[in-house]
Amino acid sequence: MKIGVIVAVYNGERFLLEQLESIANQSRKPDAIWIRDDGSTDQSKPLVQQFITDHPELCIHFIQGQNVGFKENFRLLLSEAYNKMDWIFLSDQDDRWDSDRILKMEKQIQKVDNMSAIASSFRFMNQKSEIYSIPLKQGWSNQNLIPRVISEYRLEPISVDELTFHNYFQGCAMAVHQSVAEEYLKINNPYLPHDWMLSLIAASKNELYFWNEPLFDYRIHADNTIGLPQSSRFEFFNRIKNMNTLYNRTIVIKQSKEVLETLEINYPELMTENRKQQLQFTKENLKLIEYKKIIPLIGQFSNPFYHQYKSKFGQIMDLIYCITH
Repeated sequence: MKIGVIVAVYNGERFLLEQLESIANQSRKPDAIWIRDDGSTDQSKPLVQQFITDHPELCIHFIQGQNVGFKENFRLLLSEAYNKMDWIFLSDQDDRWDSDRILKMEKQIQKVDNMSAIASSFRFMNQKSEIYSIPLKQGWSNQNLIPRVISEYRLEPISVDELTFHNYFQGCAMAVHQSVAEEYLKINNPYLPHDWMLSLIAASKNELYFWNEPLFDYRIHADNTIGLPQSSRFEFFNRIKNMNTLYNRTIVIKQSKEVLETLEINYPELMTENRKQQLQFTKENLKLIEYKKIIPLIGQFSNPFYHQYKSKFGQIMDLIYCITH
C-alpha cells in the first residue's frame, strides 16, 4: 500500500515545523509528501525548504503557488497525489501527529475490504502546545462531533444520513483512498468544505469509517482558518449574545441544506423520500428565520427534523432571534 501525505500551508511559520517533524518521525514513513504553500508572506517557504534539506530520506514535493484559499489549496494537493498513491492523509500546518498515527490507521484500513475513507479521533492543543480538554456532552463522541456513543478503540461505519445533519470530521483527521480523491476532483461544489465532501463521497458508497482513538493533537489558536465551535470557552452571556445572530441561527441548517442539495445533484439515487422531506424542511426553516415569521416557526417545533438539528434550547433561541430583530 502506497501512502502519501498532503500538507496545506499558508503563513504557518509559528507551528509548521512542529507538524512537519511529527510527520517525518512516523514509525511508518509515508511514501511521499506533498506540501503546497498558498502564497505565504511570512517565513513558511524557507522553513519548508530547510525541512526538505534536513530530511533527504523523505520523498517531498514542494509546490509554491499563488493564494487560492484553504479549500482550493487542498484540491490542488489532491490533484497532485491521487493518481500516485493508494491512500492520502490530509494534514493541516499547525497540528502534531502521534508517532504511530499512520501505522495505526493503516492497520484499520487493512481490516475492511470496502473502506475508502477513515478518520481518527483527536486531542485539543493550545498555542503553547499544551493538551487541554473540553466538557463532553452526554451521549456524544469524538470531542462532541458525533451525536452518539462510540466505544473507545472501535472501528465504526458512518452513514450518509448522519452526514446530512453534521460534519463529523476535520480533514486533518482523515485519510482517503485515491478513488475518493479522484471523484472529489470531478465534483464542482462551491459550498461544502472539502472534508465534508470527501466524507460524503465515501459514505455514499457505505465506505466511511471512524476509528475512535485520538491519534493527533488538533491545535486551536487565534490564526486558525477553521476551528471547532466545541472548543470555544465563552462565558454564558457572551455565548448567548453570539448565538443571537442570523449566521449562528441558520448555519447548521444552511450547511445541511447544501449537503442534501449536493446529494440531489450528484447522487440522485440516494435522495429517499425522507431525505426529500428533510431538504424541504431546511428550506422552509431558513426562510422563516430569515424573514422572522414567528407563528409558522413555532409551528415547526413539532417537526421531528427540527429536534434532530437543534435542542429545545436551540429552537427557543431561533424564536428569540425572530422576536428581537
